[in-house]
Amino acid sequence: MLLLKGMLAGIDYISEWRFLNRIRPLAGRLSEVIDEIDYSARLDPMNHHPLFKYLFTTIVDTFPIRVATSVSSAASNIFFQGKYACHVVKVQLGITFKREIVFWSGLHPGSNDDGTIGRDTIHRCPRYRWEYWLGDGVYEVVRRMMVPFRKQPIPGTNPLQYFPLSQFQLRVNKLIAGVRGRVEHVNAMVVNHDMFEGRPYRGSLDFLFLYVNITIHFTALMIRMEVSRQLPGWSMNANGHPHFE
Repeated sequence: MLLLKGMLAGIDYISEWRFLNRIRPLAGRLSEVIDEIDYSARLDPMNHHPLFKYLFTTIVDTFPIRVATSVSSAASNIFFQGKYACHVVKVQLGITFKREIVFWSGLHPGSNDDGTIGRDTIHRCPRYRWEYWLGDGVYEVVRRMMVPFRKQPIPGTNPLQYFPLSQFQLRVNKLIAGVRGRVEHVNAMVVNHDMFEGRPYRGSLDFLFLYVNITIHFTALMIRMEVSRQLPGWSMNANGHPHFE
């Protein structure tokens, strides 16, 4: 059983033998069958925001998971991320405006920026021609993605300088940031796990994928089962998504 913080207080560790012979095989089998992420939930008619009433369905972002430094200098360079000053793998999540997880793209080397990760993975997610997603500024390299305004370089300056953003652009960025905060909240729910928040992960990336996959799917289930989503007055449409009547 994978424990979230606050569950079964007093259990601080599990023996290495039990983990290797009981927990890890179970994680492999569970990861193969778990299926709590519904990509079609992004098309829920209630999936909208006052600022994004039409066309926009998904908010995307990444978060890091610390990993131990590799003995290989090449691998060490691949996973080191200066932003966090440590070695990490990145996980990319896509959620709806209702905070429901609709996709995750796997584990990515920490040295990859979010824009590269998005460009290499989001095209695998089938989207309608009218459909747009919402992301951070580095996602500007991804097609049909709305991102905040970014400062543009001033030609001929050395060292490089940038044009300041206008008051209008700053206001727009603030509004977008307020909406994007939803995905950061879900990111925190996933990473709020002793396996990811404690010491850097040591072990196979294949097994780390299993643990992350299970955690993300169960987080998606936890979000759907929140008490506020089960209140009287909620009903299910033909696709099984909740609507308030």
